[in-house]
Amino acid sequence: MALFLVSAQQADTAGLAPPIKGAQATYDKCLKEIKASATAKGIIDALTKAPKKIGILIIEDGFDSMYIPPHILADVDNAADFTGGVAVLNSKSIMKIGGQPIPLGVSLMHELGHAKQSLTNAKRFEKYFNLANQKDGAKQSKKIAALAQQLKKPIDKAAQLAIENENVTLHEKPICTEIGCNSRDSYD
Repeated sequence: MALFLVSAQQADTAGLAPPIKGAQATYDKCLKEIKASATAKGIIDALTKAPKKIGILIIEDGFDSMYIPPHILADVDNAADFTGGVAVLNSKSIMKIGGQPIPLGVSLMHELGHAKQSLTNAKRFEKYFNLANQKDGAKQSKKIAALAQQLKKPIDKAAQLAIENENVTLHEKPICTEIGCNSRDSYD
């Protein structure tokens, strides 16, 4: 179906943080920053062609950038139509690697890389996501804000690193190399 920016009304209806007023301009800037990356183009192409609706929510406070997979959103009132999940980008949370700020577009592609991981192998992604973020296989909360807090303190760090390091290897590091900025070998 498509990638789309989450509107204020969609965010409110689904219980998500509201998008920033300049979300479209920020998104366009992110795309410009990673324009030279074939890997980023591949992520966008794959997600655009996917039979799912993948939301992009650009915020500036509340919680850090993250990907909320569709199996979590399925249990959130009024959010089930995000069939490919939602990539949340905090425009104020600038990633640094080696002490150098990394373009916000790389952070967006990192979160969209998770969406691609989820679409490529949903069962594996859900398994590791659930191990990392849910105690005894039961959902901790149906509230997105509570999920955001939970993501900061994974229950199973090894499961979290399995997802994150795969994403760094397949998506983030190649993008950084292709656009000429610092990269990391593993998620920290």
